[in-house]
Amino acid sequence: MALWIGIMYAALGPGSRGHSPITRALWFGGLVLGIDWLIYHLFMLIFFEMPALDLITRPGLDVLFTILGVFVLEKTAGRVRHPAEAV
Repeated sequence: MALWIGIMYAALGPGSRGHSPITRALWFGGLVLGIDWLIYHLFMLIFFEMPALDLITRPGLDVLFTILGVFVLEKTAGRVRHPAEAV
């Protein structure tokens, strides 16, 4: 799952260039991944009995950690300069 999230970010990340790292993290984690992940868990209720708290906490924590991961990546990637730009 984490590999697929990374592939999605690599494919969709350039679409949010020019924005702040927190805006990019919220865009990808909240809108791109979060909505799909929550809808997936809503459909799980059709097939499985699960508590409503699980329905909120599982995708909520996944989205939170994805936002945190994207934010850390964007902050650290901004500090690393390409050798050609160092001149």
